[in-house]
Amino acid sequence: MEIKQLKYFIATVEEGNICAAANRLHISQPALSISIKKLEEEVGAQLFFTIGRHRYLTDAGNVLLARAYKLIDVYQQTIDDVQSINQRVQGQIRFGLPPLMGACFFGQIIPTFTKKYPDVEISIIEEGAVKLDTMIADGTLDIALSLPTKRNIGFERRHFSRQQNMVLLHRDHPLATQKRLTVADLKDERFAFFTKDFILHEQLVEACYKEGFSPKFSIMTTQWDFMAEVVSKNHGITILPRPVCESCTKKDIVTIPLEDSIMQYWDVIVIWNKARHFSHVCNLFYEHIIKNATPSDGVLQE
Repeated sequence: MEIKQLKYFIATVEEGNICAAANRLHISQPALSISIKKLEEEVGAQLFFTIGRHRYLTDAGNVLLARAYKLIDVYQQTIDDVQSINQRVQGQIRFGLPPLMGACFFGQIIPTFTKKYPDVEISIIEEGAVKLDTMIADGTLDIALSLPTKRNIGFERRHFSRQQNMVLLHRDHPLATQKRLTVADLKDERFAFFTKDFILHEQLVEACYKEGFSPKFSIMTTQWDFMAEVVSKNHGITILPRPVCESCTKKDIVTIPLEDSIMQYWDVIVIWNKARHFSHVCNLFYEHIIKNATPSDGVLQE
């Protein structure tokens, strides 16, 4: 059994079908099918069954998957240990980055890291933090940015940055002249906001429920600039962190600090799975992003 075979097997599981896995691995579908077949012959068990175009794990496949992740971790740790002796810094980092956080923080952080460590390859997976939490749990990602939730409370978590959340309204909106706003003030508004894959969506719903109402949505999207566009046309309001607001160039939008709510601050954390191997290059990357984190707004509540 070769490490390459296990990586091919894991990719097939994570992608759900041969075609997508082959594309991810940059090999042909027949070559991947042959590799999986040889692996089944070697372990003496069928690893997948197929329904339509999707492949599902058999019981034997589930057992192998758990062991495969551990074997890959041991293999990678061995490589890291050997390379560290030779003072070589190379490897791969699978980094989960919510789109909003990339826009706020990582325009300089990643380029400066890759300039310092040119032999380190960073694969960036842009998804909502809800999905990234799941990918950290199953080992698909090495490290990610997220927001504190019950889902990631068992992970290693380190503070990255805290930013004030702002309400974005059209300049002709009746609330546009206010100096401060609370969630209760927004009871009758329609939100242009993130989809349910974003933790900010969960937080908004929770904050509204605490004030005795359910939020109404004009649109739900993954793109903050689309939300700002809706606000600029006076078709809804939204809530975004201060650094994003500073990037917004819409002249018809007014930004007002949000207070007195769990939505008051955007608390960003770095997470990784302490049950899995955290490589030398991942640790270097973690230290780099913490060192270059955006200064926080307000007083942190530890």
